[in-house]
Amino acid sequence: MSRLPTGVRGFDEIVGGGLMPGRVYIVTGPPGAGKTTFSVQFIVNGALMGENGLYLSLSEPVSNIIEDMTSSYKFPIKDLISRNKLFFVDLAPYEENVICGDEKVKSYIEKFLTAYTHKIESAEHYFTLTDVYHFLSKILPPLKIKRLVIDSVMGLRGISPETYGKEFIKFMRGLKTFNVTTLIISEMYETLKYQPEHFMAHGLIVFHHFLHEGRMVRGVQVLKMRGTRHSEDIFEVVFTSSGLEVTKRVIQI
Repeated sequence: MSRLPTGVRGFDEIVGGGLMPGRVYIVTGPPGAGKTTFSVQFIVNGALMGENGLYLSLSEPVSNIIEDMTSSYKFPIKDLISRNKLFFVDLAPYEENVICGDEKVKSYIEKFLTAYTHKIESAEHYFTLTDVYHFLSKILPPLKIKRLVIDSVMGLRGISPETYGKEFIKFMRGLKTFNVTTLIISEMYETLKYQPEHFMAHGLIVFHHFLHEGRMVRGVQVLKMRGTRHSEDIFEVVFTSSGLEVTKRVIQI
């Protein structure tokens, strides 16, 4: 099967050449470990290769994400937005919910956002998986999206623990019908405390941030990647002006 290069130097080598297309991957770890950077780097690289990308935020204003990424790295995000290769949408009541390069496209996306506006008037409301799926079904095909980031699973509530697993499986199967490769960001505050979606996704990419040999280090570990032989070691991650890089240094803990 063909592979999708992530654009993260050193990562593809530990997963057999890249991610398998059309599948759902969980990107998890503590705050500040590199999850958002990895995910943005993934859709930026795809856009540069001609694959349209969508970043769907369920919490953070997308304007903040764009500002943080462009001020920290040399990602050509604004150029790709202007050329309708990247789209940023958030499902939260902020001043600017849609950032793209065409006013007609923006109006098209906002038309479907209005169907959910009434649900987020209260700070206590969170979108369900069904809400997100129906919204994506309206915009992924016409925008020709091939790479999707959902940030994050913490924004998905309103589902009872008894039905969450079943709903997530339906959600993943629905995404597969769109032929998109999806990264879903998931917070992990305690090491080895796994969530239901970690077991159900096709792959589990874990970022670490901890004290090692007297200094704080970041690392990445692939705990699961169906259909792929991969290392389960923790490889050190460094931040550069070009984004994340995975080194060949294995961290022993």
